[in-house]
Amino acid sequence: MQTSPVRRSSPDKMIYVLVLVIIVQTIYPLTADGSLLTQIIYSLFYASLIVSGIVVAREQRQDIRLLTVLGATWFISSIIYNLNQHATWARFLAYGAIIPYQIAVTRVLLLYIFASKKVTRDVIYAAAAVYILIGAIFVPTYGLIETITYEQTGTNAFVDTTVEPGQVFPWQNFAYFSYVTLTTLGFGDIQPVTLVARAAVTIESVIGVFYTTVIMARLVSLYTAQGVEAEIKHDHTQTG
Repeated sequence: MQTSPVRRSSPDKMIYVLVLVIIVQTIYPLTADGSLLTQIIYSLFYASLIVSGIVVAREQRQDIRLLTVLGATWFISSIIYNLNQHATWARFLAYGAIIPYQIAVTRVLLLYIFASKKVTRDVIYAAAAVYILIGAIFVPTYGLIETITYEQTGTNAFVDTTVEPGQVFPWQNFAYFSYVTLTTLGFGDIQPVTLVARAAVTIESVIGVFYTTVIMARLVSLYTAQGVEAEIKHDHTQTG
């Protein structure tokens, strides 16, 4: 009897990575109250993504060191930001520290996906986690654009029906906006105003479409190759 080409790796370590990424990217509304304790707890959850990177790159010491350094740097920066939430320099620090960290985690997962020779559940979980992390990377990117624009011009780079003109743009709003942009839903309640903001939004939309296309092609090609391999083995078994 022919077996399915989709194989189960042992153990399914990536399911924990995916669940952690989903939790981190969905519990952010809890931080809207501005409570220091809530912010720190959320930062701890986010810093735990270091573990997910280490689980994947446990044989690559250089990647582990990089993830550890970037994760620790961001966590310290987040604590500083939580203690100075209304300071512009603190927002710059937090946004600037988290982007390299997110990119490093995403890179490790992408390398894992494209190094895999078989379609396993871990590969599928990793692909889903990367998609979510792409949206996460653009949250601080939009935050930096907004902060720089406001400091230079006194106007906002984005407009939001829930944010008054001249008011500090909450990063939580960017978390929502990023995933609306990534999935090309475009509700229109938040809009980019400046050319730089529009360029960033366009880039995220293109990446969202491009990523799903490339990943689907990768998984389908691996699945097809496994199917052919399984057929050959089956034929050899029957004729042997």
